[in-house]
Amino acid sequence: LIILNGGIHIDGLADTADGFGGNTSAKRLEIMKDSRLGTFGGVALFGVLFGKAMALAALINSSFGLFATIFALSRWSMVVMITTQNSVSQGLLKLFNLKKKYQILGLATFWLVLALVFSKGTGFILLLVTILGLLIWQMVIKKYFGGITGDILGATNELVELGCLLILNLLRINLS
Repeated sequence: LIILNGGIHIDGLADTADGFGGNTSAKRLEIMKDSRLGTFGGVALFGVLFGKAMALAALINSSFGLFATIFALSRWSMVVMITTQNSVSQGLLKLFNLKKKYQILGLATFWLVLALVFSKGTGFILLLVTILGLLIWQMVIKKYFGGITGDILGATNELVELGCLLILNLLRINLS
């Protein structure tokens, strides 16, 4: 997955984690622009990659529908962030034409619903947990950064994927 998207989401995770080291919104955004990997970014990369590897290993025989739902949820979450948060981006996000963001949200929701149909009931649990997680994430992002950047969207994608994989593992343990 990292190779397929050119590492842009995982890079966003690292930059966002590094940004939390600043003491003001402006300083956090400045830190995020630095191309060097900081301690917070390194720890976040290790944690997410290790967590995904362990979670995926335990779910290797799961249905394609569940994995499709996870990836639909993570991408849908980025669209939700674009639709509901102000952009404070000076990077790639600034290049996107967001005039039709509600139409894009509708299309993303359509694809998500389609994926949910094939995930059976488990996908709806993942949706509810994702919505709760997004509400908390949005409050944190607004407080610490004042809005979203492309890096924050990448971090959103990675965190939703990891969260869904961890929830699936918890459900698997409890259902066994």
